[in-house]
Amino acid sequence: MELSIFGLTVSLLESEGAIPAGVHSLDRAPHDGVSSTRVTGSAVALLAWCRATERVVIEKELREARVFAGFERFSRAAFVARRFAKIASLGCSLDVVGEADAPLAFHTTRTVPIERGPLMREWFLLVDSNRYRGLLAARDLDGFGSGRSPRERRFEGVITHRGPVVRGVADALEEWIGFQLG
Repeated sequence: MELSIFGLTVSLLESEGAIPAGVHSLDRAPHDGVSSTRVTGSAVALLAWCRATERVVIEKELREARVFAGFERFSRAAFVARRFAKIASLGCSLDVVGEADAPLAFHTTRTVPIERGPLMREWFLLVDSNRYRGLLAARDLDGFGSGRSPRERRFEGVITHRGPVVRGVADALEEWIGFQLG
């Protein structure tokens, strides 16, 4: 069973008529907490959105949150280990997906190593709680073998705070993780 978080998110937004026509630079994307935005940007720009979302979980102490993080490779999670350890310490459900090229430096509820499929080139962060919903799903346009530094790699993505879409993707991830861990 293969899954693309980017593809599923775009499909759900399109079915709601909620995906904007244009693609924005992430630096100029509207962020009103309600809308959905298609974006292109560097890893640096995506990191800024993820950091802000991680801070929301920590500062609002969203203990009931379901948090899903997809790293193309677990080694890319090293630079967020402190924040993710804080998220895990809240008692949130924290599931991490990625190529298991290094051990994770923080506790997870479930860790799902992947070896093939669309998620090998995707980056996502999803937070689903009663007090905050947010999802960034991005597809790597360059890949690790592109010759670009990790910070210069380009991504196409979508950001949404629409509750039905975030919950739909979270539920699909729950089902997929259950299937993968069998």
